[in-house]
Amino acid sequence: MQSTTLTDFTEMVRKDPLFAAEGLDTRSALEALDIFEQTLGELQEGFSRDSLRRRLFFLRYPVARYVVPLSFQRAFISCEELRRFFLHDPTEQNALKLAIGWRRAARMYRRGVINYARMYRFILKAEPALASKTIQDMAGNTFTAVDLRREITTLEDNAETLLKESSARVAMLSGGAVATLLPRPSPVERLPQEVLPEEFQTYQALEEEALTEEHKILERHGPLSCRLSLFDGVPTSHQFMFYITRHLRTGEIGAILSVADSPRFMRLGNGSQYGGLGRAIFEPIERAGIKYFPQSLTWLYAVRDQQYWFDIMTLVDLGRRPELNQDFLHAQKSSLFDLMLWRMSFETRRYIELFKVRRHLKEKGYSLGYGFLMRSLPSIFFMPFNRSVWRIERPVSFVGSGRVAPGRNSYIGLHDILPGLAAGQLRMIARAGILRRQEWRRLGITD
Repeated sequence: MQSTTLTDFTEMVRKDPLFAAEGLDTRSALEALDIFEQTLGELQEGFSRDSLRRRLFFLRYPVARYVVPLSFQRAFISCEELRRFFLHDPTEQNALKLAIGWRRAARMYRRGVINYARMYRFILKAEPALASKTIQDMAGNTFTAVDLRREITTLEDNAETLLKESSARVAMLSGGAVATLLPRPSPVERLPQEVLPEEFQTYQALEEEALTEEHKILERHGPLSCRLSLFDGVPTSHQFMFYITRHLRTGEIGAILSVADSPRFMRLGNGSQYGGLGRAIFEPIERAGIKYFPQSLTWLYAVRDQQYWFDIMTLVDLGRRPELNQDFLHAQKSSLFDLMLWRMSFETRRYIELFKVRRHLKEKGYSLGYGFLMRSLPSIFFMPFNRSVWRIERPVSFVGSGRVAPGRNSYIGLHDILPGLAAGQLRMIARAGILRRQEWRRLGITD
């Protein structure tokens, strides 16, 4: 017969666990973390290869510890495994293991936030101009050092709350405290599916055709409607396509998200800013007569707040796996988190490719500060979308506090490029990135 304390603890685990991810493939997530850690090492090498100062810096402050909280991520996955084991066998011993696991994950979370804040301070010393600079993302959002400090303060507050709650749950097992349970959050909003205009359906089909040159599509979901302010500055409903894929060369699974009703493009040629990457990066495309380069807003580096990804993946999984606890899927939004971890390795490799190309072209390397700001992904790693991790009422936004004036964004829409395009050119635009990678491989620049 269970004790009252164990009964109460069990009820708490069933209603409001900490560090939980209903439905997560924990084995896939751990494998993805190992691969991502290796990829971060390669990225670190790319940043420091031509700079002894940077090499010494990363020896002291490795990316996998001070930028990305990998120790917390592993502790988080361990907690989910302990939660499942406890529910299968709810003994006092397993309850204590789970509670101690929660406390350890909370400590790892706080350590990750401390390291992230410390890295930011180090980068400001190395690149002091960032302290007064306004940074713009691909969607036209802008942020400053003030915004980043506000984000870090909110992360710190959540870290302290996690420590208090996890310690209270350990003490609860000895009758020493009563744990705080949060109310059930609102479910992910389901919006009616809208019909895409014909020209967007045409481009989406071409984009998917190009996708299959490098990926095998395992599952295709959408269009899915999601309302967000991230792309337009005001709440706007957008249509997304979501794919679960396997990369044809590496065999790795992953997730690909496309904004079906709002593809964006960079104008090439005279007058283009080339996204700050330099014209040489786009020469293989321009030589092929392609005038525009597709720049999807769903790439993780395109904007700084990716929480909408988890709303969309939750909508997908609610339909895929109705046997899972639906309340937990809505509250935790992490059932497909392993696909996001694989996605991050995929995007980091693409970033490493650009390092190799710039080195081949004997061009200056990338700003460490800008890389940190746009590619450290705190909106993913510190999990503000997951109610079992984000325990304070105050939400955190990584979007920034400003917007560029209308017409000043460097990226344009489908209706801006269609006039004057000859037959077949839209297909060439859709596969422009593939053409460029093929040329780099042909020249031996990338693998």
